Amino acid sequence: MSVRTTKLINDPGNIVAEMLEGYAAAYPDIIRFEDGLIVRTTPKATGKVGLVIGNGSGHEPAMIGWVGRGLFDVNVPGQIFTAPGPSKLLTGIIAANRGAGVLVCVSNHAGDVLNAEMAL
Repeated sequence: MSVRTTKLINDPGNIVAEMLEGYAAAYPDIIRFEDGLIVRTTPKATGKVGLVIGNGSGHEPAMIGWVGRGLFDVNVPGQIFTAPGPSKLLTGIIAANRGAGVLVCVSNHAGDVLNAEMAL
């Protein structure tokens, strides 16, 4: 008897984008998928500190689930177990900026720290 394995993956090369699109479609009142970022649907008021978290994908809903009112403003996901690059982090920082600065949080992994330092 053979066992057939089924996956919820359409295209392994596009897994992260499809996953992020799926989360945004499931929670449209909280988050949206924009420019490769997960962003709060309702931005903070001007003059508030923005909160950004950058991380590799593969542990969802860990960081995506932390975006929303009273939480992070932007999640900057990298590829599977890979830190997001500095330019992508900078895009997230710009998206979260409401005029009072932005706090950037990253995992204490060499790639995450290095790329965050380059983005800043």
